[in-house]
Order: sequence, then structure tokens, then C-alpha cells
Amino acid sequence: MQFLKERWRYVVEILLLLVSIFLVYSYSTLFDVPEGASLYILLSFALYFVLQFFLKLGLTLPFIFIVAFMIFAIQEWNTHQARESFDLEDYQLAIAFVVNALNGALIYFENKLRW
Repeated sequence: MQFLKERWRYVVEILLLLVSIFLVYSYSTLFDVPEGASLYILLSFALYFVLQFFLKLGLTLPFIFIVAFMIFAIQEWNTHQARESFDLEDYQLAIAFVVNALNGALIYFENKLRW
């Protein structure tokens, strides 16, 4: 229990990543696997997420991910708004991008506290 008191931020970060993975997986089963730049940013964030627990990777990288994820979320949201879609399933990928941006902000503040 002492571990959770000291490392609660890690638990929150992992839970947010799991929510994002679930949303991307759910979106992929309904539609198609994200492709192009959005797939690359998701995979690079997953790699960064694992590495940041062990290495000091700087404070700039989380900001790059936050900006990139918000751009992709806006693009994805606008695509479905243009189709006049009101189904929540269509917006799962955009929500996953926002969750990853939130996770990037938590990682930034966690790194700031750790250093």
C-alpha cells in the first residue's frame, strides 16, 4: 500500500493508457486500424510511455505529443462532424487522442516533480 501512496501518478498514467488502448482497439474493430501519421504517433507514444519510466527523456517530448494528439483529435472530430454523425462510436479515436494528450500532460508534471 505504501507503493501506491508514493507512485499514484504511475497508476493514473497506466490507467489512462489502458483506456486509450481500449478506445483505439474498439475503434479498430468497428471501422479500420488507424493509418498513416496517427498510427505512427500512437506507436511512438506507447514506446515513449514505457521508456519514460526508466530514462530521463526531457520535458519537451510530452509537449510534442500533447500538440500532435490534439491536432489529430480535432481532425478526427471534424471528419465525423462533416458527415453529421451523432454516433459515439465514430468519435472513439478522437477521444483516445484526447486521453493520450491528457496522459502527456500528466507525464510532463510527473517528470517535473521527479527531476
